[in-house]
Amino acid sequence: MVNGKEITIGTVIVLFIGIIVVLAILPEIATHQTEMTTRNNIVNETIDISTARDEGGNGINITASNFTIAQEPTGWKVTNCRPAGVLYGNATADWVSGTDYNFYPASGILQVINSTITGTESIGTNTTYIDYNYCQDGYITSGSGRSIARLIVLLSVLALLAFAVFYATKLWR
Repeated sequence: MVNGKEITIGTVIVLFIGIIVVLAILPEIATHQTEMTTRNNIVNETIDISTARDEGGNGINITASNFTIAQEPTGWKVTNCRPAGVLYGNATADWVSGTDYNFYPASGILQVINSTITGTESIGTNTTYIDYNYCQDGYITSGSGRSIARLIVLLSVLALLAFAVFYATKLWR
């Protein structure tokens, strides 16, 4: 008894199960919220440019210099959420877009250009790295939509709090 009222075991069980269920699904809700609102970063995706080397190994064969990134945009991502924030180079330096390479975000194609950096200065250095960010499936392209989606966990916690307060007041009435 609390304050002269009898506590029903059913109310306690419902409160306990409700809190446990919400706490169990809250991490999953947060994970999906992150998928909907955050672009993923790829750091140091390896691209081997040995197939693009000319016969002497001193430059780049332009006809064989196109490479596709791992997170190539498809479907709605081609127009609404292309890869961005591209940095490309070798282990010692980032190379210059338009001079050493071109990146085509709609197709996810990296084109290595025959320049001083990619040619003679990097003989024997065929391992290169690209950094970029991309949208995963489920990403919300609208800024206002992402703002609203960021409230999902907060609203879930508030719903849990309301649930707990409602049943707690039933216990102590």
